[in-house]
Amino acid sequence: MRVTYLYTATATLADGAAVEQNFGGCDVTVMGGDQIRHIYNFMGTVNILNTSQDSGLNALNIGCPDEVGEPFTHRRTSRPDNDHRRHQEPQKLGWVAKRKRMKELEELLKSPFEKIGFQNARAMLTELQDLKGAVNTDILLKVTECEMHLQSEKAHSSTNNLQDYICNAESKSSSTVLKMAAAMYNDKCYARAVIFFKISHELRKHEKRKDQGKEPKWIGDRVADIYRANEAMVDVGGSYRKIVVNYGVKYMEDLLDDLRRTIPCESRALEEASCLVNLCAIRLRISEYKKSIEHAKEGIHLLVRYFKESAATYKRYAWLHYDLGLAYHATGQRSKAKEVYQTAIAAAKTSVNYEQIDRKRFVEITEKMIKKLS
Repeated sequence: MRVTYLYTATATLADGAAVEQNFGGCDVTVMGGDQIRHIYNFMGTVNILNTSQDSGLNALNIGCPDEVGEPFTHRRTSRPDNDHRRHQEPQKLGWVAKRKRMKELEELLKSPFEKIGFQNARAMLTELQDLKGAVNTDILLKVTECEMHLQSEKAHSSTNNLQDYICNAESKSSSTVLKMAAAMYNDKCYARAVIFFKISHELRKHEKRKDQGKEPKWIGDRVADIYRANEAMVDVGGSYRKIVVNYGVKYMEDLLDDLRRTIPCESRALEEASCLVNLCAIRLRISEYKKSIEHAKEGIHLLVRYFKESAATYKRYAWLHYDLGLAYHATGQRSKAKEVYQTAIAAAKTSVNYEQIDRKRFVEITEKMIKKLS
């Protein structure tokens, strides 16, 4: 395949005549001499073919690396009497400059993105990817993180591109991606951890597994993982809090929807209730009280439907009432808040799933909340 360029060359012939030609990737023929001595103002590769010494015909072939000829790659800017000077080849010079720029970008990107700005970081990552001429997980992940911080419409498509690359180009398993997510969380890279927790679940959905009965537990654990990362980002604040609002909570709800597509059973009901506890709690942290009330009521009704009178023996039941009380309290519904707080205390005292120290701490915290209502 020929790449087309547009250049202007000046050829000085043996008899001293000068011929200027415009060419764009096609052969240029210069008549009037037995050879072409010099070419000025040119950046590129020229093959000089002495096709006919007798007739004095010379051909300039531009951008044709597959043709036979004498390569002429120097940039001639000097007069003919300075031919002895050594000139660098543009292709090698370009590669050196490219390598230098890549090192500069990699060094700059070692700084926290909050310091250099997420928009600047995204631009540098895109440039680095173009210079490398290939994608990799690290660049795709960091670009996705920047898109999230900037609340860009491309955030979801960037996440999908990252997922496709991990799945198809690198063939990583869900367990491998999960370990990477846990490492990111431990390194306090919470946004990246959320992305990878979500991707680990998406990869697992497409894996053929013999332990399909463990899917509710897997999904419940991933919702809990994303909740912890979301909670940490809310504490950090700023654009991290916006990531939780725009993406983190949505990821938790997506996993809950997948959980509800599994076979109904008591273990699934318990995991679903756990997911609703975490959703209710994170909604409280971002001041979405109406949604928090909806999640709490949904979880309570779910447990009652499956376990009847014994629903109160599960600590999820107590926590759902406690979170519901917080939401009522925050919205000024004080009498309702006091009522559900008292129900939460009663459930905690009868729960068989509580360690004694946890039960005592829960009761003390809830009683303090009741006192604040007075």
